[in-house]
Amino acid sequence: MCTWFGEEWSELKAKALMQINITPKKFGDAIESDINKIEELCNEYKYWEARDFVYEKLKGRPDKTRILQRQVMKIYFFILEMFLIDPFIFVDKEGNKQNLTEIEFVLKVAGPIIDIIFSDVQHLVHLKWGETVSKATAVGRKIDLQVICRGKNQGKIVELSHSECARRTTPTKIINDRSKCLRTNKSVLDKYLSHDLSDEIIKNSAVIGLQLAALYGQIIGVDLLDNGLYFGFEGPLLRFPTQINDITVLKQTLEALYFFKESIVHKAEALLCLKDSDLFSNIFHTEIISKPHHCKADFTSPTYFTPQKDKRNEIRLLSSNHHI
Repeated sequence: MCTWFGEEWSELKAKALMQINITPKKFGDAIESDINKIEELCNEYKYWEARDFVYEKLKGRPDKTRILQRQVMKIYFFILEMFLIDPFIFVDKEGNKQNLTEIEFVLKVAGPIIDIIFSDVQHLVHLKWGETVSKATAVGRKIDLQVICRGKNQGKIVELSHSECARRTTPTKIINDRSKCLRTNKSVLDKYLSHDLSDEIIKNSAVIGLQLAALYGQIIGVDLLDNGLYFGFEGPLLRFPTQINDITVLKQTLEALYFFKESIVHKAEALLCLKDSDLFSNIFHTEIISKPHHCKADFTSPTYFTPQKDKRNEIRLLSSNHHI
């Protein structure tokens, strides 16, 4: 963007970000205290004691008023148990990276953690892992993780977020996934804005997704700020532990992932509050029923997707200029 806007880009970006919330909430005192205790024990190489501490926190009947705290402890237990069973799951004894595939990274760490985070909202959303075709994109792009609203709004499946996963952090792959993720989430945003939602709900319309590469990642998103003016933005960085003594990186990552969840749940709840009309109206008067009346209703514009045969040339060009 600096190539097009020059020195003005930083100021324009700052103004746009004033309209978008990209700051995760910090964990409360009780969770913070538990995490500090776990990190303290691990810092003293008392890994089994840390595991036992978390295990004690999870004993007993689940308390509905402490769902978040229980989920966080489940994640820490999962991470500690994983490394205690196999300390070299991601790096060998010499510190070299293990040769894992994209799906192995997802199955071993990101997938289980994200599943735990969304475990209490399965009545609202469905996590669809694997390369599945998106119906929000006119060209049918395959998405690594789709978050879909439970139930059908006027007979249609509504996608709420797209995320991409990779095994390596090479510039070419990162740029390719970033471009794809922003464009497909822009399509998700357009579909979301096609519903007759209130102006109050639309104030927080940004669609966010995850871009994951090996044990690293970042929250990215896109919002519609004005007539035809879409703004793609970067959120917090993520990093999963490579070894058990690296567990201190987990807290910030979890705070970011709960921010990701909160944004999605907000949209799912808004859609489920819309009243479905009767069967005959859905068939004969769909356009009238579904016509939105909010402030961004007429601002959307079509999404451009690079033709497959031209994609390699575009990626090479972006890779050569990624430092700009």
